[in-house]
Amino acid sequence: MVWRYHAIPIGEAWRKGSDAYQNLIRVLMFAVRKFRQGVNLMLNRKRMFIICGVVLMALPMFVLSHAVYAQTEVQFWSNFGTPATSEFMRVLIKAFEQEQPDIKVVHRAIPDDMLYSTVRNALLGNDPPEIVQHDGYQQVRDYAQAGVIMDLTDWWESHEDRFVPAARGSNNEYGGRVYSVPWTLVVGNPVFYNVRMLEEAGLEPPQTWDEFVEIMEDFKSRGIDPIGFGNKEGWPGMQWWMQFLLQTCGADKVNALMARDEPGMAPKWTDPDVVRSAEYYVDLFRSGYFSVGATSNDYQTGAALFMAERTPFFHAGSFFLQLDFPPALEWDWFEFPRIETEPHGLGKKDIIMSFLYNFSVTERSQNKEAALKFLEFMTRPEWAREWVRLVKSNVAVQDGNTPDVMSDQAYRLMELLGPATGYVPFLDGNLPPTVGEDKIYNGSMAVLTGEMTPEEWMKSIEDAHNRAISDTVD
Repeated sequence: MVWRYHAIPIGEAWRKGSDAYQNLIRVLMFAVRKFRQGVNLMLNRKRMFIICGVVLMALPMFVLSHAVYAQTEVQFWSNFGTPATSEFMRVLIKAFEQEQPDIKVVHRAIPDDMLYSTVRNALLGNDPPEIVQHDGYQQVRDYAQAGVIMDLTDWWESHEDRFVPAARGSNNEYGGRVYSVPWTLVVGNPVFYNVRMLEEAGLEPPQTWDEFVEIMEDFKSRGIDPIGFGNKEGWPGMQWWMQFLLQTCGADKVNALMARDEPGMAPKWTDPDVVRSAEYYVDLFRSGYFSVGATSNDYQTGAALFMAERTPFFHAGSFFLQLDFPPALEWDWFEFPRIETEPHGLGKKDIIMSFLYNFSVTERSQNKEAALKFLEFMTRPEWAREWVRLVKSNVAVQDGNTPDVMSDQAYRLMELLGPATGYVPFLDGNLPPTVGEDKIYNGSMAVLTGEMTPEEWMKSIEDAHNRAISDTVD
């Protein structure tokens, strides 16, 4: 265990009730009084030696008082740098250190676009922090395989009842062992809509895909772009495509696609039902349902069009609820409409659910026990609820998502989990980067610009996935 010594001012130690410090102060005050008397009385040498001896006797108590306040330091790295997440970490750490005064937690907030590279470089070094945040899924498998994060299976099995039932799986496992603790839970099925715009048009939220198409045609005929959308980053297009993939293939097949461990094994990304899902996505663009600038604007621009009431619809995961909505905006959400003609459409309840923030204890950390204590404290239901209240983000802690700390819209999203017939995480995090962040992101743009057909897009994913599997096997 590594101990770092944090000097505490004498006055603060006195207030904390440090007997050692108080005794030292009393001795020093006594010595000063006697010294002054000695000057006035021409203090003899014998008395001076006595006073010096008393002071020397007090020194061990001074040293002891510092030892009492020696603290184990836990470095915690995350992307929690927004006002809400920073405030959560401040109150969390303060409360933890009051309960565990021998442990000091130092939080480092890393910009989101630098988190992956910063954490990866630290894990490969000789002095990593105690706890790191990552995306789970493929990252947890890569880190576990490299031996740079700690096996948390024993800790998990002692605390598993805190978490939602699906919290253990591809997001935090490698080789049947648990290597990370999930924190945020994202539901990927809501379509957000402008209540006022639908009411003024005399329309109701759709129940089926055909009804949704009719409503979008109605708005388009009025000169209004139906969907706020910007796909510059590639992942917004992936999320739209995934909704169709769930309905043409079903959750079981989608999970089987991601879990393949032999090149060319079935199922394949080039299967007809997979290609058909891509065709639905492309048809949205060709039909003019996406806002102008769909291939040049980014995600934030698409969201801003919805917030400014220039489009009636916007699709995103539940993380969208973290934004500050304009007070005048009347909004709600409906579950992504089901396609009646698809085998996994109407009557099915397969949903997208991902655990986006995950925490691991580093294998090279010398303060693992202290790190585990902090994770235990952080994942208590009362702190999970505090996160939900401050950050407006759902958590993987089962008793953290309660109606007293959530909006009605957010709580209803959590209710989708109960009747769900299957779960699928976001593809990009559960596949190697050469597949998820390369072929899927770039392909979701290329099929809109006409550079690729849906068939070519799926073939590029299939080929890249086979190469990634071969590299892992080799």
